[in-house]
Parts: sequence; C-alpha cells; structure tokens
Amino acid sequence: MPSPKLARLMDESAAVAAEIETLRAYEPADDADRARVEARMGELSIQADKIGNEAKAERELDARLDVLRQVRSSDSDAKPAARKAPAIHVRGSVKGFESADDASVAGRYLRSLARGEVRAMGETSPTFDEIGAELTAPSELYGSIVNVMNRVSVGLRVASVFSTIAKKLTLPKVSEGSAAFYAESGEVTPSDLETSGVDVTLFGLRKATAVSNDLIEDSVVDVASLFASNTANAFASKIDYAWLQGDETAGIDGLVGEVTQSVAVAAAKDTTAAELAELVGKIDPLAMNTSWVVSPEGFGALLAAHAGVGSVMLADAMQPSVYGRPVYVTNGLPAGTLALYGDFSFATAVAVKASGLRIEALRELQAMNDRTVFVAKQRVGIANHAPQFVSKLVID
Repeated sequence: MPSPKLARLMDESAAVAAEIETLRAYEPADDADRARVEARMGELSIQADKIGNEAKAERELDARLDVLRQVRSSDSDAKPAARKAPAIHVRGSVKGFESADDASVAGRYLRSLARGEVRAMGETSPTFDEIGAELTAPSELYGSIVNVMNRVSVGLRVASVFSTIAKKLTLPKVSEGSAAFYAESGEVTPSDLETSGVDVTLFGLRKATAVSNDLIEDSVVDVASLFASNTANAFASKIDYAWLQGDETAGIDGLVGEVTQSVAVAAAKDTTAAELAELVGKIDPLAMNTSWVVSPEGFGALLAAHAGVGSVMLADAMQPSVYGRPVYVTNGLPAGTLALYGDFSFATAVAVKASGLRIEALRELQAMNDRTVFVAKQRVGIANHAPQFVSKLVID
C-alpha cells in the first residue's frame, strides 16, 4: 500500500488532472473569462509539477526501503513468487455497461468509497465554487449512467440538450426577420435585430441507493450494474416528470400546462385519424423536427385511430411512427393528457452539468442494517420556453 503522503498526492493529482481536463474543454465567454482560465491553468501546471516531484521522492524512498527489507531477509526465508492466474471473464456483458471490465472498474470504485479508501468526488477540488470545476466519477460509471438516462428519458431524446459548467445558462432567441424586393437604386429600410434570452437554471438532482455491505464485498460487478441502472432510471423518470408536469423546487413550469393548442376527445378509444390530423395542424408552421410524446393510454389512442386506416400507423420493432413522425411513450404525462405533438427541440431546452456526476458513500446512516447508502448527484436545468411549437390531445 502507498504511504499516507503518497496516497494524498495521488488524490491531489486526480483532482488537478480532472480540473485541467475540465478547463481544456471549457469555452471562455469573453477575454476576461479567458484570462481567468489561463491564470488558473498556470497555477495548476505549477501544482502538477510540485505533486510530481514530491511523488517521485516518495517512490524513491519506497525503493530504498525495499532494498533494506531485502537485506534483512535471508535466502532461506525467500519464497518463490506465486504465479498469477490468468484472468477469466465469466460474463460477456453486464446490464448498463459496455463490458464486464467496465462494470468491474465502476464496482471497485464504489467499494473503495464504501470502505473509505477514497474520498467522495468533489471534496478535493478547491475551486468548485469559483469556476465550476469538480471531480467526477470514473468514466465507466459516468458513461453507464448517462447512456441509460439517454435511452430511458424521452425528454433528453427530443429536447435541445446543452452541456455547461455554469450554474445558469442563457440561450439567445432572435425575433423573426423580414426581407423585401427592391427596385434598382431603391432605398433599403433596415430592420432592428431583436433578441431575448431564455434562462436555464441548473438544480441538483439526487438519488440515494442503499446497498448491502455483503453484496459490495462479494460482487462489485453486480453492485455497479444495480447502482447505475437504479440511479439512471430514477434520474430519467424525474427529468421527464418535471419536463411535462413541472417542479416547484426547481422552478420548472410543465410543458403540458404551458401548451394551449389542444384537441379534445371523449375517450382514448374514440380518437380518430381526423382528430390526429387536426392536432398536427395546430402547431407553429416553423416546426421542423416533429414527433409524438404519448402516455400508454395515448398510444392506445393512436392505435384506435389507426383501425381501418392503414396509412396512419407504420410501425417496426424499434420505433413506431404516426404520419411519418416517431412516437415516444412515457409515464410522465398527467392524467387526462393522451399525447403531445410538435417540435420539442424548439419548445424545450435542457442544460446538464458537464461531467458533473458526484457520488458519496454514507457508511453510518444505515450501519445497523449493514448497508451503505450511495448518494448520486447531477445538476440539471429545464426550461419550456416556446409552447407554441407543441399541441396536445386531451380527454374532455
């Protein structure tokens, strides 16, 4: 095992490396921001050199100690080195991960957190509040959770998603322009370019998962799979619910409540193709990348409209479509709302903290139950800013 000083240096090197990678990916907003980033990069370079020199000295000291230990040991005490057994992979794949090796890396990290061998991500970054840099979980674990979220969350698939390291993102919106034909030598009257901003404020989204300590010690692969799937599904479900129905804590106004263009039906089974066509015609004509977001009952409404009209529903094994536009099924719609149709990339903006997943292990919270509670946190912001690009099918 490394010495206490070398272990501290290893933690500090991980923190510095993560912050440098974050700053390299960051696009400065202006010259002052660029100067601040360059100054911080200079400080990190000096800190990296210092850590490297101190770590080198520690390793040289370890090497001298090893030599002294060998001198004290007699040849009769020496034992032949044990042959290392070749690695045997008993699993070809693990749910939520690209490979069993990736799941093993993620699981060992969670086990180290539970044992207290490593500190919680984010605790070792001294500039978190200053410039938004923070340590993240291993890429294998982070990638698994993000990939599952992107597959499960309908909102993340159809809305405009932006990555940021700031706590608030302001997106510019430009007003419609106009043009005119002109006669030769005729005067051109300029029009003002009007802009407005959409603020997307990021809030922390948390999920706590209690895991048996026996499972943590016995099977790191299973722990990684269960934790990643459980966390990602919870995040995805909450994002979709807040996107569609709103969230008071995060200041999100639900898209369903903001949409005013609607078509009402007496019951889901009574939906007709003509009513679906009417729904399509109610959105802003500038909408381009349109799709359907439906509840399970709403999906039944689309099937009811398809009965006897073969051109309405074209489905394959992976992605059903109506009028040539993809259909996404979600449990996030409120009761009485069967479907939404429109260009959700125009209507909704989602901001996600870049590499912002933080994980902590609470070892004492459920110690009496011999369990460790892992708390995952990710910053997410949602703004439904253009509801005119969406219409809704509701039960009257």
